[in-house]
Amino acid sequence: MPLEWLCHDCDISKHSIHTLHNRESFNEGYFKCIPPTMSLVKTNDMFTLRHQDRLLPTGRPSHSCNPEGVTESIGRPVIFVCINGRYDLHLPKRVCNTCHYKWTPDWGDLIRSGYWPASVNGDTLYSTDVFKSFEDLKTVAPDPRKRYMWYQPVVSCSRDSKKSQQA
Repeated sequence: MPLEWLCHDCDISKHSIHTLHNRESFNEGYFKCIPPTMSLVKTNDMFTLRHQDRLLPTGRPSHSCNPEGVTESIGRPVIFVCINGRYDLHLPKRVCNTCHYKWTPDWGDLIRSGYWPASVNGDTLYSTDVFKSFEDLKTVAPDPRKRYMWYQPVVSCSRDSKKSQQA
């Protein structure tokens, strides 16, 4: 898959749409991985990394008087685990500017968005792709009990070896 080279402004706009995409930056003479919770800031013709709170991608609420009139802000923090790793994200908090309806995702919204709560209060969420990958590994991998039987060493006990050990 070819790499996509982006300027600073295009990287920021793409990163705001694709929250969890992998990025690298050629900075100080070599490539550095940029976590999704970091953003590049240009100061004095130098790029530095700074922390940025990111929202967990979820479905939109069904209620909205005006789709453009919704204010989105950062809600409570969650730990999100997917096939690419662990991310410290925040749940979105949306407010309709017309009727002041407030919405944060509940259990049903999270499950419909492809996440599974790993704790009672929902501080940790798993992406369902983790479960699918685990299931694939279980069905493709050989049974370890059978594998043990294949590699079990053959031990032979003869009278001659027992007599020589007693002597």
